Amino acid sequence: MTGTFTLRDYAQQKGFNERFINMLGMGDDARGVTIPYFDENHQTVAVRCRHAPGAENRFTWKTGSAIIPYGVWIPGNRSNQQIILVEGESDAQSMWQMSLACLGIPGAASFKKEWVAKYIKNRPVWIHVENDAGGQTFVTRTSQLLREGGHTGPICRFSCADIDKRCKDLSDLYLTLGPKEGRTLIVKEMNKNLPTHVKPKPVASESLPVYRPSEICDTLLEKPVMVLDNTLSAGLCLLAGAPKKGKSWLAMDLALCVAQGTPCLNRATRQGTALYLDLESRQYRVKERLAALHEGTLPDDLYITHRAPRMDEGLVDALGEFVSQHPDTRLIIIDTLARVKSPGTGGENVYEADTRIMGRLQAFALDHGLCLLLIHHLRKSSGGFKETDVYERVSGSTGLTGVCDCVLILDGKRQESEAQLYVDGRDIPPVQLALDFDKGKWTLLSEDGEGYRDGTAYDASPLPRALKNLMDGKDKWEGRPADLAGLLEEASSGACSLNARDVYRSIEKILPELREREGITAKNVYMKGSRVIRLARTDAPGTQDTDGERNEEPMLLPEAAGDVPEQAAGAKPMENALPQSVGEESRERAPFDESWFEPVEYTGPENAWA
Repeated sequence: MTGTFTLRDYAQQKGFNERFINMLGMGDDARGVTIPYFDENHQTVAVRCRHAPGAENRFTWKTGSAIIPYGVWIPGNRSNQQIILVEGESDAQSMWQMSLACLGIPGAASFKKEWVAKYIKNRPVWIHVENDAGGQTFVTRTSQLLREGGHTGPICRFSCADIDKRCKDLSDLYLTLGPKEGRTLIVKEMNKNLPTHVKPKPVASESLPVYRPSEICDTLLEKPVMVLDNTLSAGLCLLAGAPKKGKSWLAMDLALCVAQGTPCLNRATRQGTALYLDLESRQYRVKERLAALHEGTLPDDLYITHRAPRMDEGLVDALGEFVSQHPDTRLIIIDTLARVKSPGTGGENVYEADTRIMGRLQAFALDHGLCLLLIHHLRKSSGGFKETDVYERVSGSTGLTGVCDCVLILDGKRQESEAQLYVDGRDIPPVQLALDFDKGKWTLLSEDGEGYRDGTAYDASPLPRALKNLMDGKDKWEGRPADLAGLLEEASSGACSLNARDVYRSIEKILPELREREGITAKNVYMKGSRVIRLARTDAPGTQDTDGERNEEPMLLPEAAGDVPEQAAGAKPMENALPQSVGEESRERAPFDESWFEPVEYTGPENAWA
C-alpha cells in the first residue's frame, strides 16, 4: 500500500516555491509527480514520473520518451562557458536555484556519448559525485563517455560531502545552507578541485628548474588526493605492525574498499583500480580472506598477484606498465617491503640505501598520483627498552619512515583482538585510533585511541551521546540499520559515522553500559527477511528484555533515496502516452528567469581530467 505524492509534497520536500515549479512545467499524476524533459525548441521529448514512497519503482518513463539531459531547453545551460553535470532532476533544480548553470543526468547508467557534440561541446565540465558507490559509478562512467564522445576540454569533479558532511546530495545542501551560502561554498569547492599544475620555469639551467615564490602565490596548486580520507594520501605510505597482527587483512580490506569506492574504517575512499602484490600468500588464502571480508559480487577493479620482481630487477618498470594499462589506478599495496627491497650498492650505509630505494618508490607514486602502500614489520623490543615514539619501532633505518608521505603503525598484542592504529603524514594530522579485529575484519572502536586504551572508551565514543539524543523523548525506535546509521550521524552533528553493517556491532560493544547509564537497550532481529534494529527505554511500558521476536508489524519506514535504482530506457512504462508538444501539457509554464545564472570563471588548463 503506497501513499499519495503530490506536486505540493515535492515542492515542500525540496524547498521550492510554486512559481519555480510552474516554470519547470511539472504536474501531478495519479501515481506521483510528472517531470517533463524539453528540447532546445521547448518541445516535450520525455516525461518522467516520481512516484510515492513505497511504490514498486521510484521513477518511470512515459511511453515514447527520448531521454536527453534535463535542462537543455534553458539557454543559459547552452551558452555558459562551462557546465556542471549532476545526477537527477532535483539536484539540477537546486543548482538552478543557486544561480548555477547545470544539466541533470537521469541516472548513473543513462549518459550517452552522443550528447557530447550536441549539448556539452568542449566546455570545461564539472561532475558532482555523491559520496557512495553509486556516485562513484556516475562520475567514472560519465567521464569515460565524455572522452569517448570526443570531449577534449577539462573535466573536474567536486562533492557536496566535502562542503558539509551532513549533505548526501545537492538538494540536501540547498536545504541546509540556502541559495546564497550554498552557491558561494559550491563555487569555492569547484575552484579548489581545478586540476591546475604549476610548471617550474628554469632560470639558470634546465638541470635545475627553479621558480620564484611570487610565481605561485596567486596560483591554485593541486594537492595530493586522499585515497583514504585523512589517513592515506597519494604518495609513498607505510603500514607497519607486529607479525601475525592482521596487517594483511587490513590491506586486503582497504584494497576491496578502494576498488568499490566504499568506506574503510569509517573513512571515505577515492574509487579506482587497486593492485595488491600479496607476496607472502597464495590463492587459497586470498579466497578465504575475500569470503570473510566481502559478500556478493567482487569488484572488477581489484587485481592480485603473488609474484613480482625486486627493485633491482625492474619492479618500478613493471608497476609502470600496469598503471599505463589501468590509468585510474589509485592504490598499489606491496605485502611485504622485504620481498621487493634490493640490497644497497657498494659504499652505501643502511640509511643511504633505504633513502635511495624509498625515494624511487615515492617518485613513482607521486608522478602517477596514486598511493603506494608498503606493508612492513615492527622490530622486536631489545633488552626491555621501550621506545617513547612508536614510529621508532619500525624495522630498519629512519630512512624508511623519513621518505614516506604517510606512516601507519598497527600496535597491539598478537593474542588480543584490539589494537591501536597510529597515523601521521605530511598532509595528514596525527591521530591514534582504537580498532577491533573480528573474523578477519578490522572495525573502528574509537577515534580517540588513547582514551579508549585508558578505559574511557564509552565516554570518548560519540555513539552513546548520539543514541541518547536520538531517544530523547521517545520510548522506542525501530528501523533499518542504514536508517539508524544516518540518524546517529545527524544526532551527533557528524561525529558518529558508522556503516550500516557495523552499526549494531558497535552498539553491542557498549550495550551493558548503555543500558546501565542511559537506560537504553537494543536488539537486532529479522522480520520478513529484513534486518531491523530496535531501541527502547528500559523503563518504557511493555519493554521486553529478551532476544525473542515479537509477533508485530515493524514501523512504517520511509523509502530512502537510492534504495531503488534509477530507471532509464526500458523501465516499466506509465499508462499514458507521451504528449507531442508543450501545448498538450495540462498546465501553462511561466518563462524561465535567465537572470538566475551567474557565470563561474574557469582558470584551469586546456587539457585536464576527472
